[in-house]
Amino acid sequence: MVRVNWTDQAVNDLKEIAEYISKDSKRYAKIQIQRIRQRTHILKQYQLAGQKLEIFGELNIRQLV
Repeated sequence: MVRVNWTDQAVNDLKEIAEYISKDSKRYAKIQIQRIRQRTHILKQYQLAGQKLEIFGELNIRQLV
């Protein structure tokens, strides 16, 4: 099983997305954040999904866009 770690920047971006959407609708902000979080479950099931991030010096770090 793979562990998915969110970077500080990713967590901050997620908060900013939620704040921006919630200006119009708190309900849709919550739905969108749930969709983004569910998307990361792909990495748990398919470890080779996503783009490799070699800038961290480890080839097993990936990102989903």
